[in-house]
Amino acid sequence: MKVLVTGGAGLIGMNLRAELKRLGHEVTATDITDFGRNDPELVQLPLDESLALTSLVQRCGIEAIVHAGAISGPMLSRDDPMMIVKTNITATANLIEAARQLKVKRFVFCSSVSVYGNGGDVILDERMPLRPTSLYGASKVVGEQLLRGFSADHGISGISLRIARVYGPYRRGNCPIQSMILAAAEGQSLELVGDTTFPYHFIHVDDVVHAIILALEQEQTGVAEFNVGAPSAQTLPEIIAAARETVPQLSVQITPGENDVPDYQRGFETKKIAAIFGWQPKVDLKSGIEQYRKFLSV
Repeated sequence: MKVLVTGGAGLIGMNLRAELKRLGHEVTATDITDFGRNDPELVQLPLDESLALTSLVQRCGIEAIVHAGAISGPMLSRDDPMMIVKTNITATANLIEAARQLKVKRFVFCSSVSVYGNGGDVILDERMPLRPTSLYGASKVVGEQLLRGFSADHGISGISLRIARVYGPYRRGNCPIQSMILAAAEGQSLELVGDTTFPYHFIHVDDVVHAIILALEQEQTGVAEFNVGAPSAQTLPEIIAAARETVPQLSVQITPGENDVPDYQRGFETKKIAAIFGWQPKVDLKSGIEQYRKFLSV
């Protein structure tokens, strides 16, 4: 399969590209930068250059698109809301339109559990109301609905994956797991700000990549949404305890304060993706942290 991956220099994009190639697919990847990696296989192309993207899709004979390119979290670009609109909404519409024009068979949209907002003390499934508490979350809702609208009017076949907090190789954004590994390697004590009872939902990038590939392989038509989350939440003390099993020299102090993504979400139901895709997360937190430590070479 000839696959276009947007956000190809990001956390999900880098890992997805490698796995798609390993499986024998032909990959074209785009991003606005290669972050100094000297990545000759990456096409450096902004998402808002719709004509150039459409030309690339046509020239490469793209059969499926994985749209992972975006302002990648509610903590980013808060002071530049129109950048979020331009990157996460307008560019998504342009890319789906390119898929429509060129009859791309499958469109996989990397959405987020931020679409649910504050979920309260319930397990969130795909039928729950979408009540985002950030412009980022709202932009992901719009992306999902654009895909549904294009499907209704033009027959686009697409899947939106509502992904929890991803960690692993090539993570560049704020990540307490990465911070702990690097601080321990440097022999420094680390201060983390947050609520010790707040539920985090970390999922390893390998599990996310697996879900995306299963979505690409589905034969179904139309549009559907799926949660891609960890089997259970972890508190900061639990995350620290798991990290200490592989990084015993870790020294961490928790200072009370608001979490960087304050949406309270008790957990996510993943029965739908398990039943239809056969997907289950495979990387437990301890193993994921150890793999991440090795990648960081510390």
